[in-house]
Amino acid sequence: MRAYKGMLGQYAGFFTRLLAFLVDVFVLVTATSLVTVTITAVLKVFGVDVQQCARLSTGVNFEFVLCSVAAIALIVINISIVPLYFILFWGLSGQTLGKAALGVRVVRLNGKRMGIGTAILRYIGYFISLLTLGLGFGWILVDDRRQGWHDKIAGTCVIYSWDAQMDERFLWRMVKWVEHRWSRRRAILEAVMDITPMMRKYRIAVFNLDEPSETYQVFEVLKRIDKVDPARVLSISVVQKDKQGQIDVTDATENLAVKAPIQPDKEALDIRLQTVLGNLPRNRSAVVAVMDQAFVDDASDALPKVEVAVYRVDITPEYTLIQAPEGEDGVSTTAGG
Repeated sequence: MRAYKGMLGQYAGFFTRLLAFLVDVFVLVTATSLVTVTITAVLKVFGVDVQQCARLSTGVNFEFVLCSVAAIALIVINISIVPLYFILFWGLSGQTLGKAALGVRVVRLNGKRMGIGTAILRYIGYFISLLTLGLGFGWILVDDRRQGWHDKIAGTCVIYSWDAQMDERFLWRMVKWVEHRWSRRRAILEAVMDITPMMRKYRIAVFNLDEPSETYQVFEVLKRIDKVDPARVLSISVVQKDKQGQIDVTDATENLAVKAPIQPDKEALDIRLQTVLGNLPRNRSAVVAVMDQAFVDDASDALPKVEVAVYRVDITPEYTLIQAPEGEDGVSTTAGG
């Protein structure tokens, strides 16, 4: 079983959606301006200047009526562009141009396409989210599914539609830059806190062993993964299940080079581990690791002869400050990349 690395299908966050909306605003402003300029230029060819309708209102005449109709039509067209843009794009493809540019898509909660009816309901929900002083949009920040009120009204959600990847190396470079820039505040920066765990998803990886020697091979692979960033592997255990179904668990976390900067919810993890170990076949040994799902594939690729099973686990990591080991240049060596 392979653990998925990217963000495809995950709920899109507030700032991604905000950037997509700003792109849509730019598209709509540009489109409205082009429509206005084009229609005005065409009308002038026929001798109608919508900006001069008031001058022709001295009496009811054909030229005044034609000018007024043209002006009203121009207003209606400009007003219609916004709802038609959102409703048609949402209903037909789930993506406006802005959402397509940011790699997100609007879908129903069952993952299917919205349709025009749902798109209209979602557009009406926009006004409700707006009339509450933006609280309906701010709800995206706190909702588990990243739904605004307009999403809840229409029964929709916004997901990533491409294989987005989080750039942890960039984040760690920023940490290193800040540490170097503010080296005078050494007392504060001696402790390095991992800034990425809240963006991670952890899994229980079970490495089923056929030979005792494979235990050390698994240890070496996990140590290499953990060496760059100690938040990648939180714990390692060696599990043996005899013919009677009795389970012996030995904690081997000390094999990791550095203590992890975060600690999982122990109670939730223990409950999940009981289920996982219960599924382990009798008379079998395994190495069980709680690790970042983004690196399960790396471990599996490095151990082609070892069968790997991956289980979901709902844990809430808690931050703990760790003392950063120093290299010769005095720069913390805990961060990777």
